Amino acid sequence: MKDDTLFTVEISGHADEFPFVFTIAVNGNAEIRIDSKILHHFKSAAETGICFFVSDQLDRSSWERQSYWSYYPEGHLGRSRGTAFKFSEKAEQEQYRKSPPGRWEVDVRDFYLFDVNQGFAPLPVTRDFRSTKMNILRYTLANRKTHVGLEIISDGHLACRTSLIDKCSAKLSVFEYICYPDLDWGNYEGDTGIANPLQSHLVLRLVQMED
Repeated sequence: MKDDTLFTVEISGHADEFPFVFTIAVNGNAEIRIDSKILHHFKSAAETGICFFVSDQLDRSSWERQSYWSYYPEGHLGRSRGTAFKFSEKAEQEQYRKSPPGRWEVDVRDFYLFDVNQGFAPLPVTRDFRSTKMNILRYTLANRKTHVGLEIISDGHLACRTSLIDKCSAKLSVFEYICYPDLDWGNYEGDTGIANPLQSHLVLRLVQMED
């Protein structure tokens, strides 16, 4: 369907046994609106959302979010706004049982979770860049040299996370629902109920960031 301002496509089908409907609307301002509806039989899930396979050249993220607290220490992963870079210039200086050469949020290795000889999987990406940013208002992923990229716009109910698949590809996940029951023992787990059908709305823009 096409009108004066939007080109709209509706896609329906099944993912395994689950019926879904995606409505994708594109306007002339490089903006894409995506609405989805999925029926399921799950009582719980850790994460639900949409994933976009993106260029590995997008190496800078920035965000603005509705944070739980009004103040965070500098560099805290949960801060309400910030910028993170994929790689650290001091990555090669990080060694097992040695004092880290930089701030914790730009560490790329975790010798407790991963192999002590390498410390990361699959690639050495900073904690800040690969951490989930919840309750976003804006999440931008761009190339730090060309400043070209994409941006997710939300009203604060979505979460975003960028992860590397291999050396040549990356994935931007946009979550409608997150729940981590393993964080129990008094910690915040996230929403415990999962809606049926799962419905999501997001806006994606192609952007040219400023320096």
